[in-house]
Amino acid sequence: INPDKNQIALSKGDIVNYDYLVIACGLQLRWDKIPGLEKALEKGDSGVCSIYTYNYCKKTRQVLSEFNGGKAIFTMPVTPIKCAGAAQKIMWLFEEQTRERGIRSKSDISYWASGASMFGVKKYSDMLEEERVNRNIPAHFGYNLIQVDSENKKAVFQNSKDGSTVEESYDLLHVTPPMSPPAFLSSSGVSTSSSLVDAAGWVDVDRHSLQSTSHSNVFALGDCCNAPNTKTAAAVMAQVPVVVHNLCKLIRHPPSDSPVALNGHYNGYGSCPLLVSKHRVILAEFGYDGRILETFSRTSG
Repeated sequence: INPDKNQIALSKGDIVNYDYLVIACGLQLRWDKIPGLEKALEKGDSGVCSIYTYNYCKKTRQVLSEFNGGKAIFTMPVTPIKCAGAAQKIMWLFEEQTRERGIRSKSDISYWASGASMFGVKKYSDMLEEERVNRNIPAHFGYNLIQVDSENKKAVFQNSKDGSTVEESYDLLHVTPPMSPPAFLSSSGVSTSSSLVDAAGWVDVDRHSLQSTSHSNVFALGDCCNAPNTKTAAAVMAQVPVVVHNLCKLIRHPPSDSPVALNGHYNGYGSCPLLVSKHRVILAEFGYDGRILETFSRTSG
């Protein structure tokens, strides 16, 4: 994307001109950021799996159902990710499955996360922490998976505070991969007079209007923008009407006429339906700065 020229270059070399641009390209899974991970996922007997792509879902089901006891590790990376709750949903369902199969007593299940708690919003973090303790799942906070040795079934984690590493053996390793902006986005507008993206490669937007901070005719929504909220489908659903409203207003009153005050306001709403069993869910609903924005009352849900 060349925002100074209002142009998009396609993969085959074609150039598309635009008057207004809405970017909603999502993010990319970075399996390649963890040495040994891709090899482990392709290796049938590695015990390594992930629900984060359709390609490995069948293997994940097989690995989880064939587990008959041992050490099971579930990870959460240091990067922003889509559907952050999914990293532990699979863990809760797996733990329940081991109890149903009568193998919980010989199953050592642990959670390794780069963050400092179970969830980014205290209310829900406290609820998940209580769930974790009651179900005897040790947590190792501040640790990021950096390498997988599938031949010896070893996982290497790095401590976020001092950089030290620890090696853990596993029988089952479920990996939530690091994620990043698409490569084309990271390089878009970097060489122009004002960059379209921030230092990490996410589209730099005003967190309420979702308008680009550098180019007034560009908007972004969803996982690809740097609005400081959770990257979920619920967030996108809340963002779409805001972008539509502000874009329509901008088209009716081009900035060349006079500065346009965009009053479409996104409050950071996001939602994570945290499945803690086949029959129970914690519906986390919140906005910017951890503000609770629940839509279900105690009586209705």
